[in-house]
Amino acid sequence: MNRIVRIEKLENAIEVISPFHPQMPPRAKNLGGKWNPVSNSWVFDKRDEERVRTLCKEIYGDDGKTDISYVDLLVKLPDGIFSYGDEYRVAGRLVARVFGRDSGAKLGTGVVVLKGGFGSGGSRKNFATTASKGTEFELRDVPIGLAEKAVSKDINISIIVKDKTDSAKELRIQALKFEKEKLTSRLLEVEKELSKESLEKENIDENSGTKDSLGSD
Repeated sequence: MNRIVRIEKLENAIEVISPFHPQMPPRAKNLGGKWNPVSNSWVFDKRDEERVRTLCKEIYGDDGKTDISYVDLLVKLPDGIFSYGDEYRVAGRLVARVFGRDSGAKLGTGVVVLKGGFGSGGSRKNFATTASKGTEFELRDVPIGLAEKAVSKDINISIIVKDKTDSAKELRIQALKFEKEKLTSRLLEVEKELSKESLEKENIDENSGTKDSLGSD
């Protein structure tokens, strides 16, 4: 599979050629990067090469040098989405983009809708990317690093493993571990909420009993 990011070494600089990502321009400028409209690339001082590679790794999951493993994600949107702005992303990848309130949605590369679908909404000035309730889709060829971060943050995202190779089994094990961590974290949250509710109920019952006692006297 082709790399997402290509980094070329020039005489006194390095050149980064990568897809558009909304985080890239401000963060590239923070590292002194200059946009070259002729080559559609960011140009940096060669002394900042490692910082630039780290930046690309964080945004794209690809530093232009290290080998990458790719996985597919299954994303479920039980409540749908209503996201003000012209695009919706998962794991740094463009999922759907709109161009106006009535434009409809254009899907990003590697997006396969299984249920429901995406559209546009909002107003003419403040349009939004939408998805109907119950929408499910696959997002294919996501760098494993970005996929793992997405899975760890959202219980509705999971890694799909389709083949039976050793590497796929390892990815499946990683995916299950992330799933376990998410469920364990959610269980702890539920237990805290139950304890809080039970304590509040006990306080209410005690106060009610005290009032009844005073009333009977």
